[in-house]
Amino acid sequence: MTMTRIANILRRATATAIAALTASVAAFPAMAQAPARDGAAVADLETGCRKKDGDSCLALGVRLLEGAPSAETRERAVEILLQGCEHMSGAACGKAAANLAAPGATPDWPRMAKLFDRGCGLQDSWSCQTGAMIYYVGSGVTKDWVRARSMFTAGCGGSGDLVAKACRYAGTMYVAGQGGDKSEDIAKLMFKRACDKRDAASCKVLNLPTPE
Repeated sequence: MTMTRIANILRRATATAIAALTASVAAFPAMAQAPARDGAAVADLETGCRKKDGDSCLALGVRLLEGAPSAETRERAVEILLQGCEHMSGAACGKAAANLAAPGATPDWPRMAKLFDRGCGLQDSWSCQTGAMIYYVGSGVTKDWVRARSMFTAGCGGSGDLVAKACRYAGTMYVAGQGGDKSEDIAKLMFKRACDKRDAASCKVLNLPTPE
């Protein structure tokens, strides 16, 4: 890869990361989905959550956030999601982070970042991807490219709408030596995963056609 191509990748990746982070924050309430048991009765979910079942807490919290909940209901939902996070539900960590601030309020970035860290550690790919963007851009927290690269790499192995971008950002950081040693071999692997998920920019880096 030429230095000009690397510079172009970095410039596009940074601009896209900022735009994606802004869009993600705006869409937070809709992005973390509830598990299948969300269809269970509220009483059953409350019982499960009391028994420290993280997925029950997640589903109950999501149920309470449906529609346009009051400030009191929203606060209760976040408390329940935080319980789910403590009970080992990575998705609950991400959903709690997404809803810490009421719509229109200033996000508590440091607290959100910690929750995304925990969610990523619990193998929630959405937490990995979104948390990595916070650290990559340095939005409300100290910019930490070591952590960002680690989280983007973890997110690249997951599922969801942000996976291709996570792979592209990880590849960009590996090829440029951001957050650690350069590794063109790992970068190519990251770009290939992104290309396989129809990320045109990553396909272009590898001179491959974008899959149909």
